[in-house]
Amino acid sequence: MGRIKKNVLSLLMRKIFLIFFILTGKSIFSQQLWHDKERTLRYHPEENDIVIENGDKRFNRALYGGNTAFRAEAGDLPEFALYMPGMGGNLKFGIIANGRSKWLIDAKYIKANYSAGSMLYEIKDDLLGNGQILLQVLATYDDEALILKIQSNNINSNVELVAVFGGA
Repeated sequence: MGRIKKNVLSLLMRKIFLIFFILTGKSIFSQQLWHDKERTLRYHPEENDIVIENGDKRFNRALYGGNTAFRAEAGDLPEFALYMPGMGGNLKFGIIANGRSKWLIDAKYIKANYSAGSMLYEIKDDLLGNGQILLQVLATYDDEALILKIQSNNINSNVELVAVFGGA
């Protein structure tokens, strides 16, 4: 008889806990304020990538190479810093077309994908017409270096790409 009482008591306690959990679960898992501001989801998954469109953060995604302290700093915007340790320089791109110019970080549309240790940017702007720039960046393993691959799709021949590096 004592064993039956223990089982009934255990079952009753489980039910009480379950009811308590269901009643309070919403408040436990609801979104909390952070410094009196509601937090929003900035990034979303897209296949195996982490993606943001028209983000505004710089240098918030580290790209690591080999087993050293070196890293390339990337982010929502296509501007890059090299950390050696210590500042190794800053790399920025711009476009010039029809007497007008613009930094790529100021483009009308920037989609940034973080994928397996690299960043891929899709950049569109009025200066590019109906075209786009695809920019892929990753840190190398064997050397402390950054590799860039830049592609243009459907861009007029009068558009120039400018690269600026400094600060080392």
